[in-house]
Amino acid sequence: MKRIPTLVCMLALTVLTASAAEVTLTVKGIRSRSGQILVMVSSESLDEPIYAAAAACGERAEIRLDLPDDKPSDIRVFHDHDGDFKMRTGSNGAPLDGVAVTRYNPAKGKTCISVSLYYAE
Repeated sequence: MKRIPTLVCMLALTVLTASAAEVTLTVKGIRSRSGQILVMVSSESLDEPIYAAAAACGERAEIRLDLPDDKPSDIRVFHDHDGDFKMRTGSNGAPLDGVAVTRYNPAKGKTCISVSLYYAE
């Protein structure tokens, strides 16, 4: 008799635990070695966004992310050049820090994503 409640609890925990896919995000086109690369992932599956960061120590950076594997995720990246966690913008509102946006679709089964930063200046 004690097995049935235990099995029900285990099944409920399995259903409630969201599964994730480990994905490597490669950020290319980093123009300077100062600051850091900041990443924000949002998805319908997530209550709160996933945040990640890596040092800007070369022309590229690799960041490992655990992304939900049940719904697509939006990935936003920017090079925080001066380390203040704010994006610098020009007089016309265009970002001065490098930016990139991509979408991860788990249905395609990719474990590696690559983006190139765009710099307005």
